Amino acid sequence: MTSKVAFYLRSATESLSDIQKQQRSLLKNLERFGLADSRISIYCDVKQSGMNCGPEFLRLKNDILVGNINVVCVARMNRISRSMKGLSNFLNLARDSKFRFISPHENIDSNFWNLNPSEVKNENL
Repeated sequence: MTSKVAFYLRSATESLSDIQKQQRSLLKNLERFGLADSRISIYCDVKQSGMNCGPEFLRLKNDILVGNINVVCVARMNRISRSMKGLSNFLNLARDSKFRFISPHENIDSNFWNLNPSEVKNENL
């Protein structure tokens, strides 16, 4: 099955070079994450603070909820949000909607997360 991948790109300025750098980074990492043959959709908020949800971010969330996207890639985690609450809400959406979340800069791939709290074992508890 071909994955439906979303690249979410965000810049707080009007810098197209920043957006292009994020997109190049994600394209470069597609094969590494086994997504070389994927269909890619671009969601891009320009001149958008990381403290608020931009229109393209809201469109991305809607496309996730209706099943149009099953993988979300960001160049860095802070493209999602600059607040811990915003990031936490997005990661909860990943868990609940069961889409794959990838951030190459931090080497994050939710395929390797155990998102079911009932299955988490911690010997230190």
